[in-house]
Amino acid sequence: MPTATGRPWPTGPLIGHVPLAPSLSIATDSFLSFRSFLNIPDQITVLGIMAVGMTFVILIGGIDLSVGSVLALSMMVLGYLNVEA
Repeated sequence: MPTATGRPWPTGPLIGHVPLAPSLSIATDSFLSFRSFLNIPDQITVLGIMAVGMTFVILIGGIDLSVGSVLALSMMVLGYLNVEA
């Protein structure tokens, strides 16, 4: 099935990712566990909030590229305070 531009879908990434699920499920016991699936929304919450904020910034007309570095610095400080507390 072609894309909107008429080119076929790239199948390389799909072919590369197909062997990952069986190999990772064999390598670790907890890969396909219920807790693993519950962990996915916890991990994408921060990125979702950042994406909504960046969407508003881009719609207004300003582009701020420092969001990723501010997030990284915030997580490093939070990790440090978590270990030291």
